[in-house]
Amino acid sequence: MENKPKLHVVQALKQLFLLFAVHSLFLFPFTLSEIFFEERFEDGWKGRWALSDWKRSEGKAGTFKHTAGKWPGDPDDKGTITCSRFDLFVFMLSGV
Repeated sequence: MENKPKLHVVQALKQLFLLFAVHSLFLFPFTLSEIFFEERFEDGWKGRWALSDWKRSEGKAGTFKHTAGKWPGDPDDKGTITCSRFDLFVFMLSGV
């Protein structure tokens, strides 16, 4: 009878190891990923990006704002946000 508790512990450990191995296989490709494009929106970002004039004549084009956001963890880490709701936004990298 004393072998039964030990057997359950061994089976539980095997299942735990198998679960860990399966999760590791799914997470492994993300650790080997490569960044193809990165933009920090630092000085000169407006020269690299262009706002589209599409829908501007109809008054439906939205605008962008360069900011760190409402609750920044780092105020110097800035990006772009949309300034109005229910508008159409087109923002593209120019010169690529």
